[in-house]
Amino acid sequence: MSGFKSAHRTVCAKGLLAIALALPMVASGAQSLEERVERLERKADNPILVQMSRKLGQQQQQIQEILNQLDLIKHRVEELNQTQTQRYQGNEERISQLEAQIKRLTSQAQSLTDTADLDSASSTLSEEPRETAGDTSNTAADNKPSESVETSSSEQPDAEAKKAYDAAFALLKASKYEAAVEALRAFVQDYASHPLAANAAYWQGEAHSVLGQKEKALAAFEHSFETFPNASKAPDAMLRSGDTLDNLGQGQAAKARYQALIDAHPETRAAEKARGRLQALQQAS
Repeated sequence: MSGFKSAHRTVCAKGLLAIALALPMVASGAQSLEERVERLERKADNPILVQMSRKLGQQQQQIQEILNQLDLIKHRVEELNQTQTQRYQGNEERISQLEAQIKRLTSQAQSLTDTADLDSASSTLSEEPRETAGDTSNTAADNKPSESVETSSSEQPDAEAKKAYDAAFALLKASKYEAAVEALRAFVQDYASHPLAANAAYWQGEAHSVLGQKEKALAAFEHSFETFPNASKAPDAMLRSGDTLDNLGQGQAAKARYQALIDAHPETRAAEKARGRLQALQQAS
């Protein structure tokens, strides 16, 4: 029993000794921690660090403001792009509408031009008065462009030729100009000496004019009045040949043709028109 007590005292003594030895170290560690905190506090109170921290905060704020402005600019750019796209689409639609309108008006203008080129036909296509071959004494009032059958009082065109001519002229009235050109050309070739050949050559020239074939139109008009100078269509053929020469830029030749018409057929309506056109060309030059 006494041995146990002795051992217990020994253990307690050692424990107290260990505690006594550890207390200075703990105190020293606590003191060291306090010193470190104090040093950090002193550093935190350093004016330079405070200023740097403040500047860093300001820079971060400025960066955020710039980012916000960039977002706003991006949003505005997107809105502008959308607006421009809508405007572009609207302009495309308006341009398409204008192009369609121009195309429609061009078609109408071409139709009116075709009608004007055949004004002499359209006014009298429903009737075909007969005239005496070689008669050029008709007045300006009586010489309006019309489809006439030129025969002598004792001779009528044969039925076959008249049928061929009527078929060709029907194509012209139906605005089938290309087919009319071929049919009228064939008539002029097949019935070169027929009284209606002058008329066929004249209307062949008109059909060429509608098709924009000015050189061929001129040749047809000239064939009409040169081959049949006394035909009732001769004055009209000379007038239209003068018009065609003018359209081809041959002003001097056009003036000469108008003057020749005035000299050859002074009392006709074609001559009356030729005087006005000749005067206009002379004033222009």
